[in-house]
Amino acid sequence: MSSSERQITIGWLLRNQDESGGFCGRTGKDADACYCFWCGAALKILGAGDLVDSDKLAAFLARCQFKYGGISKAPGENPDPYHTYLSLAALSMYPPSVERAGDNIKSWEFQPLDPLLNAREQTALWIREHVPAKLV
Repeated sequence: MSSSERQITIGWLLRNQDESGGFCGRTGKDADACYCFWCGAALKILGAGDLVDSDKLAAFLARCQFKYGGISKAPGENPDPYHTYLSLAALSMYPPSVERAGDNIKSWEFQPLDPLLNAREQTALWIREHVPAKLV
């Protein structure tokens, strides 16, 4: 990928974080919790994760939480395992600031995630050390 292609891709991904704080999968679509991971992971891989508004992202995902457990694709919808997992994975990469989380900061703590392998950083390190590169 050329430098200009990288910048164009980063710009497109950043424009997909809409005013709700969530990410849209395609132009003109509503934000969806799973794209908080997909777009967020791509931005991390491209070295532009610091440009994500993590407070708005966390606020969007908090609105997607279901009162009895789980996270849905959008506020007001029913939760499912797919969106719950990817939302938690996104929050592990983009936790809210201490100012945003306040006294609840401990409830937002997750182990760091390797976005390329979608695994805990500790697990990704083990994989890179023990699995031949052709398989990873």
